[in-house]
Amino acid sequence: MKEALTKVLQEEEAAAKRLAAARQEAERLILEARKKAAAWAADTNARTAAAAASRRDESVRGFQAEKNRILEETREQAARQRERNEGTIPGKAHRVFTRIIGVEG
Repeated sequence: MKEALTKVLQEEEAAAKRLAAARQEAERLILEARKKAAAWAADTNARTAAAAASRRDESVRGFQAEKNRILEETREQAARQRERNEGTIPGKAHRVFTRIIGVEG
């Protein structure tokens, strides 16, 4: 009987050791899965941020190019208008001047 009781106690102790080892393995696997998930999330966040920055930079470049195009177009229009006005301003100034001094009507 004593031998049977000793055997049962030994089996119970072995089962408890196997259970503890299984718990440790499960905790290790869970910890490893959490680390992998955190690394994946960080990588995904970094790639998303890089893609957003790239799209933002591309948009800024596009807006800058459009602004430069409009600015150049406006400068060209202003230069053309100045050229047209250069011929008319002296003539108008002469007419105003001659009216002031009473030569013309």
